Amino acid sequence: MNIQHLTKELDNLRNEVSKVIIGRKKSINALLRTLICNSAVLLDGPPGSGKSLMVKTLANSITCEFSDKQVKPLTLLEHINLSDKKILYLTKEKKFILFATLYPIIGSELKNHELDLFMFMIKVQDLTFKDELAILNKTSVRRIIKKTISRRKLKEIQEASEKIFADEKIKEYIVRIIDATRNPEKYKLTTSKFINQGSSTRGSIFLYKAAKAEALLQGRNFVIPSDVKAVSPDILRHRIILNYQGILEEVNTDLIIEEIMKKTPIP
Repeated sequence: MNIQHLTKELDNLRNEVSKVIIGRKKSINALLRTLICNSAVLLDGPPGSGKSLMVKTLANSITCEFSDKQVKPLTLLEHINLSDKKILYLTKEKKFILFATLYPIIGSELKNHELDLFMFMIKVQDLTFKDELAILNKTSVRRIIKKTISRRKLKEIQEASEKIFADEKIKEYIVRIIDATRNPEKYKLTTSKFINQGSSTRGSIFLYKAAKAEALLQGRNFVIPSDVKAVSPDILRHRIILNYQGILEEVNTDLIIEEIMKKTPIP
C-alpha cells in the first residue's frame, strides 16, 4: 500500500478544488474525509456561503457520476428536510456518498436521531477580509476544473484508509473522548451543565474511521492523537445534545468539544 502516492492524489484533488473555492481549506479537507470514508456529510452555513459550490466543484474534479437531483454515486441534496425518507435511506446506504446542505435558521427542526446518521457536520464560517477580497478579484476569471481522480482510484483510497493502523491506546483515547460527552462531570467539564445527552456509539465508530482518513490525508499509515483531535469537531458537534439551559444561552457545542479535547488525557 503506497500511502504517499495516494496522499499525493488527494493533494492534487484539493489543489484543483482550491482553484475555485477560496479560503475554505478546512471545509475542503472535511469534504475529502467524506469521500475517503464513503459517507454522508451535512454542510451547515448561511445562504450564499458556497456550500453547494464546494460540493459541485469537488464532484467535477472526480471521474464519477454526480447529481443534485437524483441518486448517483455522489449526491448533493440542498436545503434538506430530514423527514424525507429518501434522505434517511441515503445516509444508511453505503453505495452513495451524500452531501447535504442546511441553513442554520432551520436547525431547530432537525431530529437528533436523524442528524446522527450523518458522519460529519461541517460548519461553513464567514471568510476573512483577505479571502473575500481575493474572491472579488477573481470573479471575472473562469476556472477550468480538471478530472484528477478516477472512480477506481477513489475506491483504492477508500480501501487504503480502512487499513490504516490505529494503536490500542488511540482506540482508548477515542472512547475516552466519547465517554466525556456522556459523563462530563467525570472529566470536570465546566460546560457539563449544558449537556443533556452525549454521543452515540455510532459517534465513536465514525471518529475512529475519520481519524484514519485524516492520517491518510497527512501521508501516514498510522493514526496519531492529532488526527483524532482534527476530526472531533466535525464528528461530535451534532451529537452533543444541549439541555434547556444550553439552548436558552445559545451555547456553541464546539466550545464543549474544545474543553473535552483539553481535558481528555492524550496517549
